[in-house]
Amino acid sequence: MSYLQLAGITKRFGGNTVLDNIHLSAVKGEMITLLGPSGCGKSTLLRCISGLTEIEAGSVVLEERELTSLAPRDREVGMVFQSYGLFPNLSVSENIGYGLKMKGIKKEQRTKSVNELLELVDLSEKHHAYPHELSGGQQQRVALARSLAMQPKLMLLDEPLSALDAKIRKNLRMEIRQLQKRLMMTMIFVTHDQEEALMISDRICVMRNGVIVQEGSPEQIYSAPRTEFVARFIGNYNVLEPEQAARLAGLAKVPDISYAIRPESIILLPGEGMPSTWNGSQEFIAATTLSGYATPPFSGGDIPLYWTGKVVSMTMLGNILRYSVESEGVLLSVDILAGQGTYRPSEQSEVTLCVYTSQCIPLEKDGA
Repeated sequence: MSYLQLAGITKRFGGNTVLDNIHLSAVKGEMITLLGPSGCGKSTLLRCISGLTEIEAGSVVLEERELTSLAPRDREVGMVFQSYGLFPNLSVSENIGYGLKMKGIKKEQRTKSVNELLELVDLSEKHHAYPHELSGGQQQRVALARSLAMQPKLMLLDEPLSALDAKIRKNLRMEIRQLQKRLMMTMIFVTHDQEEALMISDRICVMRNGVIVQEGSPEQIYSAPRTEFVARFIGNYNVLEPEQAARLAGLAKVPDISYAIRPESIILLPGEGMPSTWNGSQEFIAATTLSGYATPPFSGGDIPLYWTGKVVSMTMLGNILRYSVESEGVLLSVDILAGQGTYRPSEQSEVTLCVYTSQCIPLEKDGA
């Protein structure tokens, strides 16, 4: 039985449908991330779950309790926003205990709960500090503790880290993940950051134009994007549109689907590295279309493909060397670990690219 069940959630603003028949379930203790570009509806979905935004159709059920008609304060749902929303005239302890005070919880019990939460978010030494005396990461931990103080059955986090610098953001997202696991709390986390989603999630729901276009584990989303949009959004896939695939494969007939290839799946070889005879391209197209979009998509075996090209540029990204290589008018990204003793061509070098058909993912066409 699902701990959280969303069924047919629909929301319109005027004539614009921002959520279109959303269905989503979560088990207790699961961390789900809503991932997508700005304006795709992910924050609106959180507001519909919390009751801050009314829905046109659908239902929200939490622990077998229908929430749809309840006011936000009665839903037992906590929410943390990008803006911390702390009271500047209250100390850390007073901010955390504010909701408990409004509920009429006695001071002794409030103090006990606040102290436990301060320890939980590693802010015990800051209990007398005021918001302006804290870093951005510390302020967000106070906001998180304040929501936890109300003992919610579900926690919603709406891009809580987007205002922080990169280093603090990386540290705090792992703290949130560890806290979520420790408390076995069900959380829904909104972000537009692909790396963030991949690092903290049990399950990722990729959203576009008010619908969930793909959901799965981080590994599933990263390794097997279903559509061209997901492949482009989730990472640095080389997306070959049908015409480009035909040019690279030397085919007279254009296939009816696109393909995605990870930059690290392409092997760079010296210009003379291509075999003198090969027929992999025709087999590649045949193999990928034999079973449509079935998994595994390549029932024809794992075939090496070879393309000639020229290095356009090379960029260092930490320990990754990213090459841009042009082949048959198609610009491909190729990633190599900087410390490896692999072939490292210079710019304008003639090279051969090798990729196996098992690394070429056929993509469904994007919806409207």
